[in-house]
Amino acid sequence: MTLFRWMLPLLSSAVLLGCSTVSDRSPTAEIVPSPQVVSSPNSERDTLLTATEADALMADVINAINTEDVLYLMPYMLERDRYQANVEAAIADYQTYFAGAPIERVQRERVEQLGASSQRFEYRLYGSNGISKPITLYQDQSIRLVDEFFLYSHWAKAMLDEVIASIQASDAEQLARALTADDLPYPVDQAETAIDRYGAQFDVDTLDYRFAGSAENRNGFNYVIIGSQNGQPREHPVTVIYGDGLVGLQDNLIPALPSAN
Repeated sequence: MTLFRWMLPLLSSAVLLGCSTVSDRSPTAEIVPSPQVVSSPNSERDTLLTATEADALMADVINAINTEDVLYLMPYMLERDRYQANVEAAIADYQTYFAGAPIERVQRERVEQLGASSQRFEYRLYGSNGISKPITLYQDQSIRLVDEFFLYSHWAKAMLDEVIASIQASDAEQLARALTADDLPYPVDQAETAIDRYGAQFDVDTLDYRFAGSAENRNGFNYVIIGSQNGQPREHPVTVIYGDGLVGLQDNLIPALPSAN
């Protein structure tokens, strides 16, 4: 498949990287989300969270996800992402991932000390239907939620929005810009080919997409491009790969650059 990478305005990747010293400072604990958010969001504090404080915060975070409380979650995003659209995209992907079921419990799995003034708490979330996923609460100068949905859901959708808009407008130059990775420009003539390929399979004014879950065994989101042709429904699977402050599109209707093979 073809991979095109889209640069994000990432402030720092330190939240994802770095050596750490594992410090199991407290036993594994199971947390049940509170029936309502009982604390005000506060991502800035001078002292490190205790395990009990982190557990209480995570209970409120999960309740906020369940109740779609965007304003509660916003302060715990990366500074670049503290916008309603970013939080809404993450919540929407949570709902799809958990198949519409609420998150009913949280398991703290590990605490890691990352120096004198930073740490992270690793949790696993469990839906009422048994589906689970990991999430990390990271603290240094601020407290942040770290998982693929909070970091990348909005940017994946933004890339797909731009690609689809370019195809619908038959704007090869715009599509080429959307597919340009770092300093490697995507050729306009190849973008024209991609537009033609989509036009051969879809009435392009019907194009949209839906999130289809996380990719297995890789850092990626599966999407389905949906639409119709002559009134008949059509679908086309694509994958958005994420990591290191980038999102990338894998789509076999878009020609590969020679160096991408």
